Amino acid sequence: MSYNICMNYLMRVAAGLICATAVSVLCISCTEKNTAPGLQPDSKKSTVLILAGEDFKRESGAFDLIAMEYGLAEEKGRVRILYWPETFDTANSSLRLFTETAEEEKPGIIVTLGAPEGTLRELRRINGILPAAKIISIFPLEEPIPVEAVSGLLVDVYVPGLESDTAAPQDENATAVEISGKETALILLGAVLAMETDDGDSIKSETLAAGIAEAAEKADSETKTQIKDWEYMPAVDTETGIRSKKHVLVKTN
Repeated sequence: MSYNICMNYLMRVAAGLICATAVSVLCISCTEKNTAPGLQPDSKKSTVLILAGEDFKRESGAFDLIAMEYGLAEEKGRVRILYWPETFDTANSSLRLFTETAEEEKPGIIVTLGAPEGTLRELRRINGILPAAKIISIFPLEEPIPVEAVSGLLVDVYVPGLESDTAAPQDENATAVEISGKETALILLGAVLAMETDDGDSIKSETLAAGIAEAAEKADSETKTQIKDWEYMPAVDTETGIRSKKHVLVKTN
C-alpha cells in the first residue's frame, strides 16, 4: 500500500508553508468503542488513541510497528485505533465518537493520521477536555496553521517542485510523493516515541528524527536502508519567514 501525497497537501502548502533548509539527516486494528476493553496503563509508556483516515486501513501496514511496540487495546494493549469511516459506520456515529473515546479513556497521546475534514473541530474539543494530552497530527487534510495551533507536533511529507507558497509545481510529477505503509509505520511510531519524552521546548525536527531513528531499530533491514537519507526540516511561513516550531516536513527521497 502506498499513500499518495499530492494535490491535497499541495493546496495546503500553497496556503502558506514551504520547507526550510534541512536541519538534520539521520539514519534512520482497532475494535469499536462499545465492545473493546479499555486502554491498559503502563508506567513506562503512554496510552495512545489514533484516528486513522480512509487512506490508512487496517491492512495498510501503517500500524504494524506501533501495535508491536504498544499493543492494541483489544489485546489488552495501550493503543486504540479508530478507523474512518469503518469504526464510525459500525458504531452509527459521527466524528464526535473520537472526542467521546478520548474523554472516556483519557489517553496520554492522541494521534491523527490522514484524518478527515472536521477533525480539527474535535481536536479543539479534546484539547479543552484533556489539556495535558499530547496531540500529534500526521498528514492532516485541513489547513496546517490551525492544526498546528492545537498540536504538539504536526508532520507532513515534503512535496518537491514548489519554490514559494504561491508557485505552481514545475511539472505534474513534482506534485506527487508516494509513501509506503512501512514508511508511514516508521513516521507514526517515531512521532509517538518522540512525544513520549518531549518537554514542549525541543526542536521538533530533531526530536522527530530521533524518534524515527529509534523506531527504525524495530523495522526490517530493507526499510532501514530506505530511510537512511531521510531529511527533517521545519516548515516556513513565507509571509513572515518564520520557521515553525512544531510543523515538520519529512523528505523521504
